This record gives sequence, structure tokens and C-alpha cells, in this order.
Amino acid sequence: MAVLKELRDRESEIDNVMVPIEEIYNLLGRYEVKVAKEETDMVGDLQYAWKKLRNLATSVSDKLSKLQVGLEQCARSFTSQVTQSVAQSVAQSVTRVLISLVRSLAHSLTHSLTHSLTHSLTD
Repeated sequence: MAVLKELRDRESEIDNVMVPIEEIYNLLGRYEVKVAKEETDMVGDLQYAWKKLRNLATSVSDKLSKLQVGLEQCARSFTSQVTQSVAQSVAQSVTRVLISLVRSLAHSLTHSLTHSLTHSLTD
């Protein structure tokens, strides 16, 4: 993302550098000054390469934007699922503890009542 931002920030600066370079090489060609063919080919390809790079940057930026939206939706869904799962687990754990306490209390009461009844009957 930083590269894309830098490219956008410097786009006009790059355009301003390329135009004079092309003009200089056009003048050199007009006055038939000998320049290495590789050099003139590179200058001739500058605009095409620059346009291709800008198009690629736009394409990558669009794809990243789409991915970001998808990732945000995925993160929200995941967070919701985790929250529901944790809440369900906590509810189940609390329910198990309460059932265990009720059983224990019921057992204690049953034992206590049985003991009291047995003790009352023997008296």
C-alpha cells in the first residue's frame, strides 16, 4: 500500500520529468545527433512503461480494496461466531455447575431428611 501511495503522490512529478526527457531526445533526433539505439528505444518506451505501471497500480489498488472489504466481513463474521460460541460455552458451563450444585444440595437434603426421619422414628 505504501508503494501505491508513493506512486500516486509522485505521479505529477514523474510526468514533469518524463516530458522534458522526451523533448530532449526528439530535439537530438531532429538535429541528427548520434545517440545509442538502446537509449532512444528506452526513451521511446518510457510513456508506454509509465502508463502500464499506472494501470497496474490502479488494478492492484482495486483488488486490495475488494480484499479489504471481504476481510472486514470475514472478521466481523468470525468475531460474531466466537462471541456466540463463548457465550454458549459459558452458559453450558454455568448450567452444569448449577445442576451439580442442585444435585449435591438435593442429595444433602435427602440424606439430612432421611437421617432426621430415622432419628425421629427411633425416638
